[in-house]
Amino acid sequence: MKMQFLSLSVEQWSQIGISALIVLVTIFLGRWLVKFILQRVFRALVKRAETSLDDAIIQALFPPAYVLAIVIALNVGVDRFDFIPGVWQGRLGDIFYVSYFLLVFVALWRIIVFVTKWYSREIAPKTETKLDEQMIPLFIRVAQIVLVLVALIMLLGHFDVDVSALVATLGVGSLAVALAAKETLEDTLAGFVIMIDRPFRIGDRIEIQDLDTWGDVIDIGLRSSRIRTRDNRMVIVPNSIIGKSLIVNYSYPDTQYRIQIHIGVEYGTEIEFAR
Repeated sequence: MKMQFLSLSVEQWSQIGISALIVLVTIFLGRWLVKFILQRVFRALVKRAETSLDDAIIQALFPPAYVLAIVIALNVGVDRFDFIPGVWQGRLGDIFYVSYFLLVFVALWRIIVFVTKWYSREIAPKTETKLDEQMIPLFIRVAQIVLVLVALIMLLGHFDVDVSALVATLGVGSLAVALAAKETLEDTLAGFVIMIDRPFRIGDRIEIQDLDTWGDVIDIGLRSSRIRTRDNRMVIVPNSIIGKSLIVNYSYPDTQYRIQIHIGVEYGTEIEFAR
């Protein structure tokens, strides 16, 4: 007769002990191992670019990666238990799936936050326009909303929940928002194009021929740009109008330019005197 304690045999208790040892070793050594792997991987990827992007990514990934190592150790340890009933094995499998899923979700969430913070701290101050600084909060919100929606659909799909109605609702809602904010979206997309194409910069003297307006560019915003005219008036022009208009930049490629003025003279005036 085999010896038992709390309805478990010696062999089963030994399996529990080995599994507990695996988890304890991961807890104590996993922090160092995860940090070492992240540093080797990401610093090797960005070693040619002399930026602190790798530090931002490592800082974002380290906490969820360390917890992920512990969860993997727990999963390995539990898989060694051959005395767990089949029903509990299925439930434990779902628990570990949700744990992995949440850790990946947290890691992606933190990457979005830390990389955008790094960009706003290291790159945005060096650009000539403030448009990218204004776009960062919008980008963070859009990326986080998309991440939440995709994660929710994937998680519900794993548990055999019909997500077709949810996807259809999201599609109709997105279409309604797009139609309601049509002009705002046009201005925002035009702002993106201005930021990338850079037909003019802050401080340039430009002319918008379709509006018969010209002056100095004071600010390039997310939805509109501000131009100070020659008579010191501030003209606020939506970016979508600028994108559709013909722009004459008098400051590019050279700040020196010629002004042509038509002057009328009376008939009979001597040509040399008129000159």
